Amino acid sequence: MIDLTRWESTRRQRLAALAGVLLFAIASLALTPIAGLPLAASLSTFAVIMTAAIGANGMTAFLLFSQYRTTRSPAIAVLALAYGCTAAVMIPYFLTYPGMFGNVALLGAGPNASSWLWVLWHAGFIALLIGYIVARRRSEGAVAFSRRFVRTMYAVTIPLAIAAVAALLWLLALPPLNAGGHWTPLFAMALAPAVLVLAVAALTALLRETRLRSMIDLWLAVAISATIFDIYLTLVGGGRFTLGWYSARAEVFLTAIAVLAIFVYQIDRMYGALARTASHLDEQAHIDGLTGIANRRRFDEDGVRVVATALRRGTSLAVLMVDIDFFKAYNDTFGHLAGDDCLRHIAHLIRTQVPRPGDLVARYGGEEFVAILVDTNSAGALIVAERIRSAVEAAKIAHAPSSGQPYVTVSIGASELEPARGSTLDAMVGRADDALYGAKNSGRNRIAAAPVPQLTPELR
Repeated sequence: MIDLTRWESTRRQRLAALAGVLLFAIASLALTPIAGLPLAASLSTFAVIMTAAIGANGMTAFLLFSQYRTTRSPAIAVLALAYGCTAAVMIPYFLTYPGMFGNVALLGAGPNASSWLWVLWHAGFIALLIGYIVARRRSEGAVAFSRRFVRTMYAVTIPLAIAAVAALLWLLALPPLNAGGHWTPLFAMALAPAVLVLAVAALTALLRETRLRSMIDLWLAVAISATIFDIYLTLVGGGRFTLGWYSARAEVFLTAIAVLAIFVYQIDRMYGALARTASHLDEQAHIDGLTGIANRRRFDEDGVRVVATALRRGTSLAVLMVDIDFFKAYNDTFGHLAGDDCLRHIAHLIRTQVPRPGDLVARYGGEEFVAILVDTNSAGALIVAERIRSAVEAAKIAHAPSSGQPYVTVSIGASELEPARGSTLDAMVGRADDALYGAKNSGRNRIAAAPVPQLTPELR
C-alpha cells in the first residue's frame, strides 16, 4: 500500500483542492445573511446525513489503521484515531438528538447531552489532527519515538473519549447549550467560537508544517476547511433546523468523505498499477530476454494447450526445430557478444517467416529455436521451413572460417501431430529433433521432415 504521507500531490490536485475550499468559503459567506432562516424540521434528512457521515468516518478510520499496520507511520495511526473517535462520538450524538426517537431519552441521556457531544466531536477531531501534525514532524527517522507516541496516544485518547462521552451522556446538571431551538450564549459566544479558533489554528499549522506536499495533507486541509465552515454555519444559523444548520450538516458529510475520497482514488490507482505490473511481469516471464521472442516456458505452456486443442478438433499441427549450423565456431571466432547479435538476427528472420497470429516462435535453448504451426501438416511445415532456411541464407551473415562455410545457415527438422505415434508435445518435439539431426547429417543447411508411418491394419 502506498504511504499517504509520502504520496506527493500534483499542482493540478492542489489547484482543485483550493478551488473546492474557495467554493465552500463563497457558499458559506453567501449564506451568512440568510443562515438564520428557519426551515421545516426534517429529522429523516438529519438521520440520512449522520448515518452516511458515521459510515464514511468509520471506513476512513479502518483504511487508515490498515495502512498504519503496513507503513508503521505514527502520523497515519493518529489520523486513524481521529476518524475513529469522531465516528464513535457521532453515534451517541445522533442517537440522543432531541426528537430523534420521540420523547424517549435513549441511552439514558440527559436533555443537553447531544449539544455537548457536538462540542466534543468537533474539538476532539481538531485536537487529534493537531496530534497528527506533531507526529509528522517528530517521527521522521525516530522509530522508538514513533512506537512510543502511538501507544501513548491510543492508551490516553480512547479511555479519555469513553469517559468524556459517558460524562456528557449521564451528567444531568450540564448547562444547556440550546434553549427553545436556539443557541445559548455559552455555546454561541464561548464554546463554538473556541472550537472555530482551534480549527483555524490546526489548518494554519498544517499549511505551515506540510506545505500540502502530500495528497493526505492536501485533503486534510479540505477536511479541516469543511469543519471550519460547518462550525461557522452552525453558529451563524442561530439554532436547529435553520438554513445554516442544514448547510452545516452538509459540511459534516463533506468532512467525512474528504479523506475517504483519496483512499478510493489511491486504491483505484494502486490496483491499476498492480494490474499493469502483473501483466508486465507475466509477459517478461514468457519472453526470452536476449532475442525478444517467446521463451522455453511459453513454448511448453502454450504448446500443451495447442496440442490438446488440435486433438479435440481433429485439426493438423506441426512443429519446426531450427538449429544454427556450427554456432560454437561462430562464438569462438567472433566472441559471445557477436554471438548474441547473431541469435537476435536469426530470431528476427524466423519470426518474419512465421507471421500468422496463431503460430508461435520461441527460443528453445542455446542456438536452437522452435516454431508451432497450427492447421499445418508436414508438407506445409516443410514449405515454411524452406522459407526460413532461404531467408537466413539470403541474409549472408559472415561465418567463422573454421566452420567451412562462408555464411551462417540453419538446419531444420519438421514433424506433425500423429496420434498413432504419440499425441503429446514432447513426442512432436522429439520427432522434429530426430529430423533435425537427419538434416545435419545430410550436410547441414538442409530441411527434413520426420517420416509419417503407414498405419497398420489394427490402427486403420
